[in-house]
Order: sequence, then C-alpha cells, then structure tokens
Amino acid sequence: MSKSLSEMTLEELWELFPIILSEHKSCWRDWYEEEKQKITALLCGRDLRINHIGSTAINNIWAKPIVDILIEIPISISMADIKEKLVSGGYICMSEEENRKSLNKGYTDQGFAERVFHLHLRYYGDNDELYFRDYMNNNPVLAGEYEKLKISLWKKYEHNRDAYTNAKSAFVEKYTRCAKMEYENRYETTSHVRRRNYFVEGLQGAGKTTLVQKLSDKLSDYKVFREGDFSPVELAWCAYVTEEQYNNVLKNYPSLSAEIKEKTVEEENHRIICYTQILTDVPDFHKNLEKFEIYNGNLDKESFENVIFERFRKWNEEGQIFECSIFQNIIENQILYLMMTDDEILDFYKRLEKILTDKPYKIIYLDMDDIPGGIDIIRKERSDDKGNELWYPLMMKYVEESPYGKEHALRGLEGLLMHLERRKALEHRIVDEIFKENTIVVKSKNYILNDIVPLL
Repeated sequence: MSKSLSEMTLEELWELFPIILSEHKSCWRDWYEEEKQKITALLCGRDLRINHIGSTAINNIWAKPIVDILIEIPISISMADIKEKLVSGGYICMSEEENRKSLNKGYTDQGFAERVFHLHLRYYGDNDELYFRDYMNNNPVLAGEYEKLKISLWKKYEHNRDAYTNAKSAFVEKYTRCAKMEYENRYETTSHVRRRNYFVEGLQGAGKTTLVQKLSDKLSDYKVFREGDFSPVELAWCAYVTEEQYNNVLKNYPSLSAEIKEKTVEEENHRIICYTQILTDVPDFHKNLEKFEIYNGNLDKESFENVIFERFRKWNEEGQIFECSIFQNIIENQILYLMMTDDEILDFYKRLEKILTDKPYKIIYLDMDDIPGGIDIIRKERSDDKGNELWYPLMMKYVEESPYGKEHALRGLEGLLMHLERRKALEHRIVDEIFKENTIVVKSKNYILNDIVPLL
C-alpha cells in the first residue's frame, strides 16, 4: 500500500515530484487566469491583489510547468481566515510563517496532476517576485541568461528542490535589486488602493446607528466601532486613566475587578476602561468612572485636543466603520463644555484634516431637515417597555447643566433644539469648508443604501 503525501519524507516527496523543465507554453497564462477567477470567487468581497509570478510568468523561457500565484492582502485582514478559505477550495497548506503561507494544488499520490499551482499568501508589500518578473520581461537578454542558469541546474538538483532554488538565489536577488531601483515603488504606491474607513455622522436621531448596521451587513469584512466600544480614535463612554488611577479603580471596586479587567485596553501609559459596558448595581460606579472621560469638560482645551490629535495621528488602519467618532462627541464637548467659538472649532478641524491627509477615509453625513421630528422619534425609540424615557432626560441634563447651557439658559426641548440647530450649521460649515471632498451627504432616513454604496 502506497504512502499518502502527508506520510512521506521530504526526500520521498522530491523523488515523486522532481524538478522538470519544459519549453514555454502559452496555456500557462490561461491556467493562471482561470485559477485567478476561481480564487476571486472563493474570496469574494476581500480586498486583495492577485498576480502571476515565477518562471511561467516570464515570456518565452523554459520553466517548471507549475503556475505560481501571489496573493497580497491588507494587514487588517486575518491571513488565517484567508488560508482556511483557500483550503476549503482545494488547496493544501504546505508551510506557514507569521506573515507568509504557502499552499499548492495539483500534487497527488501518483505525482503531478495536469495543472499544478503554487500559491503564495502574503501581506501587501511583500512582493519582490513582481519586480523580478517585470525586469526579466523587459530585458529578454537577461531572461535568456536566467533560462540558461535554470537548465544548467536542472539535472544536478532534479531531486533536491531547495538546492535548486538556493543555486538561483544570487541571480534573482541581484536583478530584483536592479528592478526596485528602476521601478521604485511600482507595487507599493500605485497598484494598491487601501480600503477606506467610514465615519457615520449626523445629529441625534438622524439614524447613525441604523446606517452603521446596514454598512456592516453590506461590508461584512469591515471592523465596526459603535459608541461605547473601545475605538482606536474615539473615547466616548470610556474612562481614560493612568496606571495609578487604574489600580485605584480596581482597589475601590474589588467585586467588579474581573469585569473591569475584561473591559480594559492598555495603551502606552494609559488604560482605557469601557465602563458603560459593565452592568452593575454597585452604587456610583458609572458616575465615578465618568469623571475619567476626556469629555464633559474633564480636560482643558489643550489637553483634550492633544489626546484627539494624537489618537488620529497614530491611527493608520483601513476597512473600519465608526459611529459618531469624528464630529458628534468632539463637537458637543467643544460647544457645551469647552465653550469654544465656531471659528475655534473650525480651526481644530482644519488641523485634524491635515493629520488625516493620506489616510483612506470618507465621512457619511446624515443631514436631518426635521430636527424636532427626529428628536421625537429617538425619544420613543429609547424608552423602556413601560414608556419611561431613557435617553431624553439624560440628554436634557447634559445640555442644561453644561457651562454653555447655563450661560445661554438652554432649558427643555426648546433649549435642546437651539443647541442642535447651532451644531447642524457648524457641521455643515466643517463639511463644506474642510471635508467636502471626503464627505458623502445624504438625507437622514430618506436614502437607499444601494445608492450610497457606489459612492464609497
């Protein structure tokens, strides 16, 4: 009884699958194109780049009749998940490193199948093979030298694939360096467009939560950050504490220490506690943790701006969706608690826009014409089973007890609407004067998702 491939030694595998070279065949490109279509369908919706590499991608030279395919994916996508998808499509994973995986198809217990594929799974930018391929195709004389080298090594290393590859490495490395000097960043800057991030904004009651969910359903491989979640840019509903303050919180609430630790993320010299996600009846827990938020006037203007700017400066991700993380909570704090003028807030966003330069993002702004109607809807939606309003009393307290609310005597629904009218006008200015090219404005609750998606 013959051994299965998994039971064979490396030497036995090399004996069964020797180095074989053949004249260049035009069908190799056809095989690549057909396999690329299968891979694209298998990994539907993923942001990836697929290329034909190896000697079968170099014009007119002898090569092993094995089609090499390079798949590059963004760092934000799990390589393990992609690997599992490929395995489900018939590929076998042959080797794995942290940032590289090699798979193949067409190896059988009886030897090579008619079509054989080697698949190289990498993150974007790990693509020297593309430069070497292009350089050989643009320099036929050098490609001929490469062919002669391969043929000279063929019989010597027919049953030792590693030695065959190593013997070619000096030639490959030399001309890859030449290619990178000539082509510079051909495949790092012009061929890959990073997936955008989306900031969903609008006044309270505009339908931000609903749109975030719809986008999440449509862009299923995107990471979603809702209010109260730990976010790489936003800290609403989270306590921002030093190591000493964090230890004091654990000391003051020993019965909640396990939950606190579970809902805490460490960032350099601070801890971020998503305290509103901890459900408890412990007296004053939420009230005391609220004092450590960066909002509600807990930080002065300069400190607040520094925290926001630094978080956006360090943020360099793609494929993320954020709920009210760039306008609402920041502007509310600036107007109501820091008592900033519209011009001061505009200046803040001009500086923020410069930080966001070269970062892939779009703001989707839900423009609400009927503010009173929107508030009426949200009051009903955010009430308990007995009709007791949950959101409205908290919102009124937030506005009325703020320094701005007190100074301008904002009281009741009329005061809230006055504040929201000012915020709407200011946000329109911010969009029109600063973020116009990166903003999609749609009518609140009067849009069709499929009309928005093509604009993304």
